[in-house]
Amino acid sequence: MNDNDVKELVNRIRNTIKKEDIPAAELAEKAEVSYNTAKDFLNGKKDPDFRTVIRMIDAADLDISKVFEATTILIETDNPTEDFYVRKYRRLDEYGKSAVKYIIDACTSYEKEKQRLARRKNKEDSADDSEQI
Repeated sequence: MNDNDVKELVNRIRNTIKKEDIPAAELAEKAEVSYNTAKDFLNGKKDPDFRTVIRMIDAADLDISKVFEATTILIETDNPTEDFYVRKYRRLDEYGKSAVKYIIDACTSYEKEKQRLARRKNKEDSADDSEQI
């Protein structure tokens, strides 16, 4: 494992803990580290030694598999509401994600059908206009 791999792993751990919305003070207390160490770690300013990172994983009560499922790119937009719902979606279990997918698919199908009907009506209107000429 090279330095880039370690940095990538630490970033995944950091991002996974951030998704759990654990305040730095709480993380520091549970991991038995200083507030500044926890805050700097969460803000990406400084990477503590690996033993401290392991203590933070334990303090955050993370399932280590979440770390490896986590993407290194956090989707962030200019829309705070959208960011809020993306974070909420990521916390759903498979049943919840399946329900969201079903709703999105249903809305998408509805929109496609609405567009198809509008095109059909436009064609019919164009045909009626040509017949009148």
